[in-house]
Amino acid sequence: FVLHQDGRTGPGPAYVSGFKWAFDHGAEVIVQMDCDFSHSPSYLPDMLQALEEADVVVGSRYVPGGKLDERWGLRQYFLSWFANTVYTSLVLNLRVKDATSGYKVWRADSLRAINLDELKSNGYSFQFELAYLAEKLGFRVAEVPIHYEDRRVGHSKLGPLAKLQAAIDAWQILWRYRDLNPAPHEADAKIHH
Repeated sequence: FVLHQDGRTGPGPAYVSGFKWAFDHGAEVIVQMDCDFSHSPSYLPDMLQALEEADVVVGSRYVPGGKLDERWGLRQYFLSWFANTVYTSLVLNLRVKDATSGYKVWRADSLRAINLDELKSNGYSFQFELAYLAEKLGFRVAEVPIHYEDRRVGHSKLGPLAKLQAAIDAWQILWRYRDLNPAPHEADAKIHH
């Protein structure tokens, strides 16, 4: 099934529409991935196996065994590394190593615990808003190493203004969820596979 968004709403609302469609059609597991071939489906068996002990599994470039496309320039690599390993870790106190990864496998019942209608971020920051909420709500988060390939189709829309907006969004996320308490269920803080 293909869902078509009206107008240019951005990736955040598109993901939310897809998640809700999956809920409405009885999905128990939801896979979130880019369609430009930067996320290889070959990692899905490992991610699904990791989901047996987790609530969400992140396809991660920044855990041992994970890597970025070798064609990336030093500047592009540094910005991605800094955003994930330094900035979101410091501002949002995230434990996940790849906070901006768009490659995730969710238990549908866990994803339902996030109020999708309250998500405000769009673009780059949508991913670390989800990562922040998953950790804040006490979800068991696993990371599986992936090789992130540069897109084969299309081009990135992440310009300098989008990067600046994402940096600002991290502070807005911190403020927006300042009173959010963990979900009643206890979960392991982190699982590595």
